[in-house]
Amino acid sequence: LQELMEIESIRVPLETILRMGLLKHIYQQLFNWEKLQVKSGVSETSLDFEAYLEQVRRGALSVLGGGSSIKMKLLGKVIDEWKQILMISCPKSLNPTIADRFGVVHRVPSLRQKVGMYMVEKDHRMLYAWYMGLGKTLGAVATAECVKAKNILYVCPNRLLDEMKSKIESYYTPAELKAAEKDGGLVHIIRGGMSLDEIREKLTDKPGKRITLLPYSLLPSRRAAETSGDGEEDGDREDLETEISPEEKIHLIDDLKQAGFDFIIADEVHNVKKPRRKQTDLLFDLVRSCNPQHLVLASGFPTPNHPDDIAAQARLL
Repeated sequence: LQELMEIESIRVPLETILRMGLLKHIYQQLFNWEKLQVKSGVSETSLDFEAYLEQVRRGALSVLGGGSSIKMKLLGKVIDEWKQILMISCPKSLNPTIADRFGVVHRVPSLRQKVGMYMVEKDHRMLYAWYMGLGKTLGAVATAECVKAKNILYVCPNRLLDEMKSKIESYYTPAELKAAEKDGGLVHIIRGGMSLDEIREKLTDKPGKRITLLPYSLLPSRRAAETSGDGEEDGDREDLETEISPEEKIHLIDDLKQAGFDFIIADEVHNVKKPRRKQTDLLFDLVRSCNPQHLVLASGFPTPNHPDDIAAQARLL
């Protein structure tokens, strides 16, 4: 191993393979541990992270098959990362627990969500490709709170606007929601049928935190607005219904840019899987125009038909 590590062309992929194996092993250990803690009702603040990580370290060392200096150095880096991840706590603005649709109470954030929060804070852009029911929306909102985002844009299909508003508001503490009342509330919806002036009113800068929900159907693009297309997209056909003209959409680009969004969440992002399709171009133009500090893409099925489906999402990252 020492001789192989001295060869640059081999060292990098070999380190990657070893690190992936370590991350997988440690994640499974921590995931089982977290489930046990939640079931037993142990408070997060009373957990002995250092002691448990030492157990994990010893177990990971056995997976590596030895204790060479190279392996120990790599293991040390991975353990240090997990220490930082496990120390992430629930943002004060969010409720520390949440009940799912079956009435099961979960701690906020979960291990999976902590990993997402850590990675976005470190790398700024991430795809949350988690199955349905594993907390993509909560994870994205918790991540925005973790990086102290103040102006969040949440893009989703039109049919989900009201559901997302209700869900997002349920994540926040009563005190946080009450504090946002003086600015007209925390979550604001922009929907088809609104005039450009009404949309601009929604985008008006307020001193407090705000989350704006925008359907894919209203995504503006100078190029798309100036050219005609067949309108066929991968998303719901209802998302194509809007009363805003192509000319008004051109102005909306500047309005969204001036709104100063520092965090964008694109839900159901598998709908933009086709290159050179209208909806794909619209999301690309939005991200380029707003240039947010952080971007989270969310999808339970990022490759619904073919591995190539993820190409457009990867380009956004």
